[in-house]
Amino acid sequence: EISGLTTGCFDPHKDMTFVAASHKDITCWDFRNTKKAGITVKNAHQGRVLDIDFNPNRPYHIVSAGTDMVAQFWDVRKASQP
Repeated sequence: EISGLTTGCFDPHKDMTFVAASHKDITCWDFRNTKKAGITVKNAHQGRVLDIDFNPNRPYHIVSAGTDMVAQFWDVRKASQP
């Protein structure tokens, strides 16, 4: 369950993958396995995450923007740091 969902989008490279933001966290979901969340980035921003999107040209790459006025670029394979 995702409470406080602020934004989300489907991966243009993998049609069963969805990334969502809730408060300060980003979670990547694989709908082939709905019993558990995939990769989660806790406290991705100092403030609330307002928007998130996949890079249409580079698989596994997303960008997020938050109320902290920062844009973060992430590789979801190594999501512990931007």
